[in-house]
Amino acid sequence: MRKLFALCLVQRWAVYLGPPAATTAPVVRGTPVIPATWTLRSHPVTAPHAMVVTAHPLATQAGVDILKQGGNAIDAVVAVAFALEVVLPEAGNIGGGGFIVHRTTSGEVSALDYREAAPSGASHDMYLDSAAT
Repeated sequence: MRKLFALCLVQRWAVYLGPPAATTAPVVRGTPVIPATWTLRSHPVTAPHAMVVTAHPLATQAGVDILKQGGNAIDAVVAVAFALEVVLPEAGNIGGGGFIVHRTTSGEVSALDYREAAPSGASHDMYLDSAAT
């Protein structure tokens, strides 16, 4: 009886959803976003112990150096943030916000949300002019 009920439910759901919509290929215009000189990998990159990935090689090296000196991932993150503040200040870095997901060697996972918070007096339209632009 349960199987019959489940089958009827699935059939009703299929009727409700209707036939699958026809898919159309996306239209791509303009120049390619990824330069032709970049190599793209179709497989994930892994590391046996640790990995530091940033938008600038000097910041990456700062994180790697901290790890090689015995620092942990959080130490490396702080070093990377300070290095990025110098070599890529437009990225926000120290004054910006973000998220950290941290997994300890024992498997415990924690997350930190340090996004920016607007002042209590802020409103949705506070930066719009009289033309609402």
